[in-house]
Amino acid sequence: MADPCGGCASPVLLEERCTACGLCAQACPCGAAQPDQAGKPVFLCERCCTGDANCVACVVGFQPCQAVCEAGAIQVAFTIRRWPEEE
Repeated sequence: MADPCGGCASPVLLEERCTACGLCAQACPCGAAQPDQAGKPVFLCERCCTGDANCVACVVGFQPCQAVCEAGAIQVAFTIRRWPEEE
């Protein structure tokens, strides 16, 4: 059976909207959002993504960092994948 999660897509930061509040880093369940020297997040989601079907992003359909960003500075683009045909 195919991976139910389908892997991970890193959030994209809209820097002009980011206020460097740090809420995204606090909300990240795996520590993949880390602030840079200016306090703006750097997303390292691909490094920690296990493709687990219990992943918060897979279960609820969005990433926690995106949900808590009051400035609307985080966008996530998921890749649409087709499950292979069962033989």
